[in-house]
Amino acid sequence: MSPAVATLTLLLCASAAVALKLPPWQWNDMDNEASHKVSFEFYSRENRDTPGDVVTVSDLPDDLESFDPQRPTKVLVHGWHGRQAHAQALKKAFLKTSDVNVVIANWHGVDTLVYPVAVKRVPAISRQLADLVQYLVKRQGMRLDDLHIVGHSLGAHISGLAANYIPGTINRITGLDPAGPLFKTGADRSLSKTHAAFVDIIHTCANVFGFHDAMGHVDFYPNGGVCFQPGCAVQDMTTGKCSHNRAYYLFEESILLNDTLLALPAAAAGHGTHHADPCSEVDTSADTVPMGLSTPRSARGSTSAPRSYRSAPEHVLGACA
Repeated sequence: MSPAVATLTLLLCASAAVALKLPPWQWNDMDNEASHKVSFEFYSRENRDTPGDVVTVSDLPDDLESFDPQRPTKVLVHGWHGRQAHAQALKKAFLKTSDVNVVIANWHGVDTLVYPVAVKRVPAISRQLADLVQYLVKRQGMRLDDLHIVGHSLGAHISGLAANYIPGTINRITGLDPAGPLFKTGADRSLSKTHAAFVDIIHTCANVFGFHDAMGHVDFYPNGGVCFQPGCAVQDMTTGKCSHNRAYYLFEESILLNDTLLALPAAAAGHGTHHADPCSEVDTSADTVPMGLSTPRSARGSTSAPRSYRSAPEHVLGACA
């Protein structure tokens, strides 16, 4: 994000905070409020469309009817004003292709119109997720080796920071265009590769809403990883979130179509650093790396754009090379 855009964003948020009388420095026991308002919906192949259980940390049952600890578990965490349809689409894709538990973390009850306030609430929401995970481990028999958390935007940081409150190591965290404004690197501030045994990131709006720098074991930058993603120019300039949400569609695509989203590794010069275009130098002689669900755990570094995707076939740019 350019300094001008960042300044404008902060001024607009501050003005909205004053207008709505929601200044970010006033809190009323956010943890207690979140424990009652952040809910977790449980799905499986036996209950694909309607959650079998809906719980909050303040009222955890002894048993869950729709959770099988012998299955892998996918937890989906939305972002700031995230649309429920996006999490639902990932849930359907997972259940169509594999026999898993899917848990959708719903924190709309503590979301707010004011972005800086939402950022301040991230730690409290992450603690609810951590408590839920510990409940599943201690009382329902889930193994952390079977846990994969997928978070979009602010949800990516919620997913990572939850790990700070969980004994043991989460198997995998996938960050879908982790939020950029007001976040800094560091395991106590944002999603980091230290938060799970494997952390993979898909950047799609890294110069505006998303975090630009590499932060996982492997970071993908489709079409350069920045706004505007193919087909998003008009929507990004009007509604503003087309490129930011593109990470959802790319990950859904990877669940349904396996190894169709192939990327090339970035050259060493752009690896792991702040670079205007992470795909400006690509190692065309290297093997391709699948982006998304089937990304191998051995993948490391920064990678270029996948060659194609169904969500905008008429606007495919091809690999960055």
